[in-house]
Amino acid sequence: MASPDDRLWDQVNEVLRDRAGWSVQESPTPGVRPYWALTSHGKVDLSVFVDGGAVHLYEEETDREVRFGTAEELGAWLDRDQAAQPRGARSEPPRHLLEWN
Repeated sequence: MASPDDRLWDQVNEVLRDRAGWSVQESPTPGVRPYWALTSHGKVDLSVFVDGGAVHLYEEETDREVRFGTAEELGAWLDRDQAAQPRGARSEPPRHLLEWN
């Protein structure tokens, strides 16, 4: 049977997997769970991990941590917060027009 943290991690995966700039990172510390990271220009801007039945989001630049009770709360916060998008990212992929000669 999966632990509450395992189930919550699966829900966080659902929220973050299709968002631009986000990827799962393995922890360099043995025994510590992986985490999601939003990176831009090779630098982690935000990281998300599950611990103690809660979702924790850490903002590197401000050293701020935000705690959520559910993955849905995390998703809603990311949808509202402009800092949740990589610097220079667009909400839609750019559309390129091909010109034929």
